[in-house]
Amino acid sequence: MKSKIVNSISSVLIISVAIIFAIGSTDEGVPAKTVDTSLNETVTTPTVEFTFTSIKATRTVGAKYLKETAVEGGTYIAVTYKYKNIGTEAMGMWDAPSLKLHDGEGNAYDSDLGATAAFASETEDDAKILSDLNPGLTANDSKVWEISEEFYRKGGWYIVAEAGDKIKIQVN
Repeated sequence: MKSKIVNSISSVLIISVAIIFAIGSTDEGVPAKTVDTSLNETVTTPTVEFTFTSIKATRTVGAKYLKETAVEGGTYIAVTYKYKNIGTEAMGMWDAPSLKLHDGEGNAYDSDLGATAAFASETEDDAKILSDLNPGLTANDSKVWEISEEFYRKGGWYIVAEAGDKIKIQVN
């Protein structure tokens, strides 16, 4: 009987945590504005200064011992960026800017974790994963997406960084 109660309580806690993460901490009724930008142009939001520093399409990412190659017919879109915490509180991993790649139809793509880790080995990433970014500090980070080379050639691809406001940059 005691184990059933513990299991029930554990299930409720897990579901509650999942709901909290799914809902997030967005401001209700205040839509984020979208700001168009270009490489090396800094966009300032209430809590972050954000800059895309490079974007490239490539077949391989990574350094000598940690290398990834796109599948046949695929290509990687690799981006480096930096962001500075200009707020008054530490920025945890859930508060850091999130990036999505979009095709010309507006479909969103998630990053490739393995390729992103490989690419980070060749860049100067210093973003915090398990610790906070304190006010006044800047982090350098990167993301990689694997997409169809054929689809990429159609054009219209762009990246959106969510950092309070949505920061959009054209890829091709």
